Amino acid sequence: MTLAAADDLAQELVDTVLDFLHDDRASLFVTALVARKWVPASRFHSFDCVALTHFFTGRANYLYKDSAHSFLELCRSPYCTITPAIQDVLLDIDTEKTPTLLEDLVAVLAQAPVSKLRFIDHTRSYQKPAALSWMAESFPKLQNFSYTALDRFMEDVYALLARLPRLHSLSLSSCATDAARNAITSHDESFSAPTPPFVHLRSVRIRLFADQADEFMRWLGTCRHSVRLETLEVETFHCYHNGWGPIGSLNAFLAANGQSLAHFGLCLRYEDDRAVDQRVLLLKHSEGERM
Repeated sequence: MTLAAADDLAQELVDTVLDFLHDDRASLFVTALVARKWVPASRFHSFDCVALTHFFTGRANYLYKDSAHSFLELCRSPYCTITPAIQDVLLDIDTEKTPTLLEDLVAVLAQAPVSKLRFIDHTRSYQKPAALSWMAESFPKLQNFSYTALDRFMEDVYALLARLPRLHSLSLSSCATDAARNAITSHDESFSAPTPPFVHLRSVRIRLFADQADEFMRWLGTCRHSVRLETLEVETFHCYHNGWGPIGSLNAFLAANGQSLAHFGLCLRYEDDRAVDQRVLLLKHSEGERM
């Protein structure tokens, strides 16, 4: 096929042909060189989902996995054609040595129609927790958000979520070992969590320490609209002699918003006392609580 013939083809035919190559990346990269009108479809299938990493592997050789800087270099080119295709993003980064990296990535991704964002936060316990609510304005079309704290939660998780009113699916997770070391929200008594605006939210999955899960369910229950969840999965960690931990907020939420649920899961994991803060051990919230 000549270049002129390729340009004469209707865009609908081009898209149909390239759809057959959706899982053949080598062929997609070649087709992008055939003609300018072939580029959008080939880029859509090649870059609709991107994984951006920047962290130590933790293995014996402590190699860095870094795709973030090459991504930034590519997207800053005046000839870049991939950002309009990006819809699903994984951010798996450690910003300790490069504190502006996250800001640089978000600035580039703000130019893309991102609807799904998975963020694995490597912030350490000895570091000041990051404030991330500023990210929300860069993702106005975000429908699916997943946040995993490997050590501690961001400083303003509720402020971030409250600025994402179009969410359909939400997942929050903290690691088991250090889950009890910090609350999700500020300990400042003057702190007031913003009211969640969720209208479209249908799926919530949380994997949190018992106090954190109770805090989150209490906040979700303050939504200014009735939350019509179809899926709710709760996995909590607690100390073995404290039973369930606090579940009053979960009970209250189910009583008020449980009619729409089609799938509900509850899993309790017990923590070794040595891994749990002494202050938490003395709370004994669960005495007398029932599902």
